[in-house]
Amino acid sequence: TITPKKPNSALRKVARVRLTSGFEITAYIPGIGHNSQEHSSVLVRGGRVKDLPGVKYHIVRGTLDAVGVKNRQQGRSQYGVKKPKQKKMPTSQQLLRNARQPIRNVVKTRALRGCPQRRGTCTRVY
Repeated sequence: TITPKKPNSALRKVARVRLTSGFEITAYIPGIGHNSQEHSSVLVRGGRVKDLPGVKYHIVRGTLDAVGVKNRQQGRSQYGVKKPKQKKMPTSQQLLRNARQPIRNVVKTRALRGCPQRRGTCTRVY
């Protein structure tokens, strides 16, 4: 972590990265929290951080060993987060189709005393 230039104050997360070409650079880790450790392999893109002197690269989240940001709902693309799975609500056509299908697992039993259908057998759905 390094601190930004004069009017700003924070602890910005950065990493020293040795490129395959042999250069050693300082790259910014965007987003809240990260899992990068000493021998993690990361993908680096250009793009400087204005208030950090000497930082001209960003680490790409969601590729190689750099995982995406947890619990990110908006602006997911820049932080390597996939679209969250949502439960599909059934459409009106699907509801109609299900209503037309016959009831399965119907067990016929002898009529009980309090049964509304007094014709000998009641159907109970299990």
